[in-house]
Amino acid sequence: MVVLARIVDIQFYIPQSYQSYEDIATLSGLPSSVVKEKLGITKKPVENKLGIEEMLLESAKGLLSADRKQNTKIVIYSGSDAKGKHVWTLAPKLGYLLELKRYYGFDVSSQCVGGIVGLQLATKLVSNGSYALLCVATKQSSLVNYSDPSSTFMFDFSDGAMSALIAKEEGKYEILSFSFLSDGYFGDVVYAEQRSNLLEVHEIPGWRDKMREESKKNFIYVIEEALSQAGVSKSKIGFVALVHMKRSFHRALLDTLGLKEEQSFYLENFGHMQGVDPFLAMEIARKQGKLEKGVVVLASAGTGWTWGASVLEVL
Repeated sequence: MVVLARIVDIQFYIPQSYQSYEDIATLSGLPSSVVKEKLGITKKPVENKLGIEEMLLESAKGLLSADRKQNTKIVIYSGSDAKGKHVWTLAPKLGYLLELKRYYGFDVSSQCVGGIVGLQLATKLVSNGSYALLCVATKQSSLVNYSDPSSTFMFDFSDGAMSALIAKEEGKYEILSFSFLSDGYFGDVVYAEQRSNLLEVHEIPGWRDKMREESKKNFIYVIEEALSQAGVSKSKIGFVALVHMKRSFHRALLDTLGLKEEQSFYLENFGHMQGVDPFLAMEIARKQGKLEKGVVVLASAGTGWTWGASVLEVL
């Protein structure tokens, strides 16, 4: 196996205020049992005070000692496009706020697969003896229209931030491979109009049926392709860290991969934190002692639509 780079550490900012499944049921008119059991939301964090920049500062500051600050040369923001300001690049400002020197900062737009896309870019750009800082954040809970029945698959949108430090030869996770697959048929299904404060579902004819047919196949494709590129068989997967999705779809993916429920972590108390999800599931499992040395697969999908996976080795 070829090691592309390593994840040194990951830190999160999780808001302390929450919406419960009962709150969401009240806002949407759905039965509370549907929100909790079908949509898979027990509660989700919602940020009422901090903006994207502030949340990322909270998640990043614990990663950067004086030496690491001096040697962090890349800052990548690959989180939500709803950054609080339009036509604006966040990463350079974040590097400045973190007091980095002589760094290159840029933003990437890949929606909910952005965490894995950003990880691939950090892996390619980080050089020996330096660090790349990957930052992902979202406040998209405020973009959900709970009165729109067509938006139920977005009712899990929550808030939070993640920062990960990437290096070539230092870290607790080895990064082995990536795989991505896009299908622009779904490109105009979800977006916010220029002057709108809410995400809207645009009913492209047949998209829901096609999504039901294609999404599981595409998840399995990128996972198997990433495993192949890493030179790892499917039987070697120790843990799969997935984006938040309906309970039934989560279970179906595990069944297709031949995995047990304890080989994943379902984010029912966190909702869908955009590109943060797979990293959060992995780190929670590690802290709970469920993540043994071996192969971990991160997998997510983002509107547009793009599916992505990465294979890691736990050290």
